[in-house]
Amino acid sequence: MASEVKAVLDSWVRYEQQLKESEQAELTKTVIEKVLASLKDEKTQREILASAVAEVERMWSPVLLQDLLTNALLFICRTCEEQGNLM
Repeated sequence: MASEVKAVLDSWVRYEQQLKESEQAELTKTVIEKVLASLKDEKTQREILASAVAEVERMWSPVLLQDLLTNALLFICRTCEEQGNLM
């Protein structure tokens, strides 16, 4: 009888673990989908870019900053053109 109870409990623990993993996978998928959707929003893109520029301005000298921003903008433009996602 004890072995049957142990088997049932072990089975239940495995079931709960599988359920938890499934819920976590679904939550992860949902979060990733929402983040990717928000990244397509033009307002969000501008906010991210503005935040990145502000952060870089705090860290870099004006000369290095100008070169960095020029290269970053060229990279962004090329990437958007390749993906067909011009802002």
